[in-house]
Amino acid sequence: MTCTPLFVVLRQWWPLLLGNVLEWYEFGVYGYLEPQLQVVFFRGSSNGAWLGFAVTFLMRPLGGVVFGFMADRIGRRPAVLLSMAGMMVATVGQGLLPSYRCCGETAGSFGLVMLLILRACQGLSAGGEIGSIVTYFSETAPEGHLLVATTTCLVTGAIAFMLSSGTVAFLVAVLGPEAMLDWGWRIPFLIVLVPGLISLWGRHGLPETEIFLEEQRMRKERREHQEAAELDTFTQQSTAGPTHKFKNYCREYLCPVMIGFVACVPFAVAFYSGVWATSYLKKQGMPQIDALLAACLMNLVTAVVAVCCALLSDVVLGSNPYWCMLAGSALTGFAGLPVFYCLSSAAAFGSGSLSLSAVALMCLSLGWGLIVGVTGSTLYVFVAELFPTSWRSRGFGLSYNLALGYFGGTAGLMDNMLSEAFPAYGPGLYWSLAGLVSLIVHLVTRASGGPKHYPIRRSRVPLDNTTKDTAGVGSVFDESADSSEDRVERTEP
Repeated sequence: MTCTPLFVVLRQWWPLLLGNVLEWYEFGVYGYLEPQLQVVFFRGSSNGAWLGFAVTFLMRPLGGVVFGFMADRIGRRPAVLLSMAGMMVATVGQGLLPSYRCCGETAGSFGLVMLLILRACQGLSAGGEIGSIVTYFSETAPEGHLLVATTTCLVTGAIAFMLSSGTVAFLVAVLGPEAMLDWGWRIPFLIVLVPGLISLWGRHGLPETEIFLEEQRMRKERREHQEAAELDTFTQQSTAGPTHKFKNYCREYLCPVMIGFVACVPFAVAFYSGVWATSYLKKQGMPQIDALLAACLMNLVTAVVAVCCALLSDVVLGSNPYWCMLAGSALTGFAGLPVFYCLSSAAAFGSGSLSLSAVALMCLSLGWGLIVGVTGSTLYVFVAELFPTSWRSRGFGLSYNLALGYFGGTAGLMDNMLSEAFPAYGPGLYWSLAGLVSLIVHLVTRASGGPKHYPIRRSRVPLDNTTKDTAGVGSVFDESADSSEDRVERTEP
């Protein structure tokens, strides 16, 4: 049977891609509007504004588990539909809040509390969005294009950050600083309403993935033999001691989550440190418009590099995501400190000058864009293949969102504090440590036998075709919802 053409899949994915753009757009808008938000909500506290940025990420792991469970049990389509609705409401709501600058003390305090609540809701929805989308993409990607197809998650994220930085730069140039503080900061949040409704409409008509439908069929067959399954489960439980059960639990649940978490940490730190860097450059005397344009170029470089690396891995390495993921950790580890040292040196010797803008453009746009692109190019498939179909959304959502929640979300706050404590090298040392620790863990894990993984067999037919294709992946975790994967041994990467 012939594989699904890539352009057909992308045409059917457009509601998911649009929603993914809106998800990352909101994170970018808040980060790029930090100079304005710290005045209107946080009384001039930069650390307070970045703490508000981190609130969203602290809720992402919970969202990954809740929506991941929904995607694994009910279906991928209901999960992406509900997560999009939650993100849209939270984003538009932030643009309608009262602030200290326009509405006084009492209303401003209410607006600050509601801002934190809405950002928590945003994180809850976004945490469920990414796991469900990556699972949907990986299970419906055409044969031979698995990494390129799933890299669209990173590409749409880069596009979203380009749109957010471009939107903020345009408004700053047109409205001026006072109007931006009075009401201009609201516009980037409010304009999400129309594309959000379009994405919701498109997602309502999405078909379910063939792999998930096959698993549902196998689950139904298992229920028909429930008595035999219960007897078998009772026999297994009676012969397995608590020590054996604990070892199985660690091997089947904790190890894949921890490996996925470690793999995502360098990408989380690198990606959101790039957002923080625009605020840092503005404080060092670089015009905000120039800093935003540098960020826009960085995201463009990220998208191009990610697609090239994914294409290379698909064609040369047979859709093996390991080596590009390892190269990204190494690049972050060895280049993080030099890149920031160049930025801090340019800020020290060329504050407000053309030399600062030129060095920032080279380091942030080209250097850091290359690092983020390589780091994220094959990350999604690597983490997704650590889990079987019946646990893929939950496993990916928990691993990815733990890294983004506790390292990506706090990257701006950590970078801000370290730049104040150690101006010459603080944030760069943090970036390098994140990459080196991840690199060492992956090398040690591979030397000790490597994590077992579940190769994803893609659907071989268009998504709207009713022909079923068997999900030939490795064995699932030990639970009653297991599918046909039970009969297949897991393979080494």
